[in-house]
Amino acid sequence: MAMLLGSSETIPVLSRKMQLGEYQSVMLFDLDGPRERTVNIHVIGDEKKSWR
Repeated sequence: MAMLLGSSETIPVLSRKMQLGEYQSVMLFDLDGPRERTVNIHVIGDEKKSWR
């Protein structure tokens, strides 16, 4: 099942909001039992604006 779903996703962000379609959402599936997880977020951008 994990091979079909993949382990990463790219989501465009504009003005601090994820650009998802009307019927799109972000989900995390735990396929091999409950245990402690780490989620990494890598932000890449070309604008030099403050995130405040």
